[in-house]
Amino acid sequence: MIMAAIDLMDGRVVRLTKGDPEKRTIYSDDPVGVAVTWAEQGADALHVVDIDATLSLASNRSVVERISRSVSIPVQVAGGIRSIDAAVSMLEHAHSVVIGTLAFRDEHALSELLARYGHGRIVIALDHIDGMVRIDGWRDGAGLHVHDALRHFGAVGVRRFLLTDIGRDGTMGGMSSTALGMIRYASEAGFEVIASGGITTLDDVAMARESGASAIILGKALYEGRISIPAAKAMAVAGR
Repeated sequence: MIMAAIDLMDGRVVRLTKGDPEKRTIYSDDPVGVAVTWAEQGADALHVVDIDATLSLASNRSVVERISRSVSIPVQVAGGIRSIDAAVSMLEHAHSVVIGTLAFRDEHALSELLARYGHGRIVIALDHIDGMVRIDGWRDGAGLHVHDALRHFGAVGVRRFLLTDIGRDGTMGGMSSTALGMIRYASEAGFEVIASGGITTLDDVAMARESGASAIILGKALYEGRISIPAAKAMAVAGR
């Protein structure tokens, strides 16, 4: 699957470099229009991130709701979902939610969400630097390697993971060998992996696919015109 990222700050579409809110580029004041454009270009799904909520600054929930109503493709929502109520609220509109900090700090909440919605609608974010997981908007270390986190959450029933290489996110620097290795590890363990961070070229798309990713997220490279959704979809199907 090819997923197009829509990152929200102050109701606008932005992209950050390595998650730093001080290093942001504003691409549009019309997130709904952007969502419709990516859907029309053939995106299989949208990955909508509420950066304000991630940083505990504000909420773009109303924007997320409008985006969900504007497209017929699945919408996956991430950012600041740190309670059962927040997840339930988002799942009223979105197909799936991405949970990071909540999963690490409240396993009971995670188990309840899995029991209520099934593993298909709950994605665990494993945002990492050199394999070590970060939480709370990438500000804190979780004290776990990605491999350990996969085994831990797999044991409680999680099947879907979003692996983001923080060091490459928003840099258009290509995928790292470390990130590709972790995708391969997770895939061979039987998990469904969404790959993110540094995907810039069609070769990156092919490498992610060959490493076992079931989906990739296109972000800054898509907004900068370095890669297109139709070309990425063609490569994802055909390979190199």
